[in-house]
Amino acid sequence: MKLYFHPASTTSRPGVLLASEPRMPLDMQVVDRFTGYAASFVALGEITGSDYAAYPKVQACLGRMKALSSWKDVNAAIDGYAASLKGSPMMAV
Repeated sequence: MKLYFHPASTTSRPGVLLASEPRMPLDMQVVDRFTGYAASFVALGEITGSDYAAYPKVQACLGRMKALSSWKDVNAAIDGYAASLKGSPMMAV
């Protein structure tokens, strides 16, 4: 069985454990889950007013993720929540 995973992913490790316990033969393929996964957390920082100007690579990565055609649909709930907080005092980190 082919298993796509990332060793640091909290969603991948249970699958690897489940398949490894009975010694199931696996063709394991490491994938970059954090490019998209981390972008959602970085985007949350924008809600609190975090400034990423000192991190141009982070800004560029987030910009590429936000340019994806599915970004708005996938993040609609978070964007709606962010809109409800607009004007509320927040502490930027």
